[in-house]
Amino acid sequence: MDIKNNTGKITLKDLQLNIPSTSTKETTNPEKKRITLKDLALNDTTNFSKPAVSQRVFLKPIAIVDNHPNISSSDALNQQQLNNINQHPIRTYNNVHVPNPNGVRVVDKVYQDYPNLKVLDGILKVEDYNDPGIKKLVSQLAKYPNNVLLALKKHGLKEIEVANLTPVDMGSNSDLKNVVPRNWPEGSKWENVPGVYNPNHKSVVAGTLAAHGSEGLLSHETGHAVGDLLGFDNSSDLKEA
Repeated sequence: MDIKNNTGKITLKDLQLNIPSTSTKETTNPEKKRITLKDLALNDTTNFSKPAVSQRVFLKPIAIVDNHPNISSSDALNQQQLNNINQHPIRTYNNVHVPNPNGVRVVDKVYQDYPNLKVLDGILKVEDYNDPGIKKLVSQLAKYPNNVLLALKKHGLKEIEVANLTPVDMGSNSDLKNVVPRNWPEGSKWENVPGVYNPNHKSVVAGTLAAHGSEGLLSHETGHAVGDLLGFDNSSDLKEA
């Protein structure tokens, strides 16, 4: 749905997604220009353009994906981790784009409930939509205005996946299997993380199999995509939206 203020423009503050606070730490650079929501000024006719690279300051996500452009090469996956990657082929979603015997895709059922999400057709992947937990996650995504979703797609978001799985079992995140998230306790793995925005693959995934206390999991991870792809990682208002 579109949320507009008196000026007819949409800002992330208007989203009011009520994302719970996390332990995410913000990486700041005092020499770089701080980008505010005034720079976003979202509306249906906005021609999005990324700010200059020198203006961008990236937030550190809850669990950090190695090989991010803003993470040093010393954090790259080691050979043993790469060997683990090769042992786990990418999982496919046969029930997403292929019609079932009744000729209805899973995402078509999603679009019936949330017509505004149809702008994501082609990159939105949903499984087990009859599950209440999955429906709850999808409802969080539907809170974003259409022009924000369109902007994400335009600027390179490849997929948003929701399923009763852990992130490593979804789509292009098989490269995270058996990998310990940086800055997480020893013994932790991506299998224990409920959702992630992977900047390497430009993908957002959220699942219900891993425990998570946040009521805004998919909203939160999509927010990381907004910060990365649209250049607003250092917006304090974005974190509060």
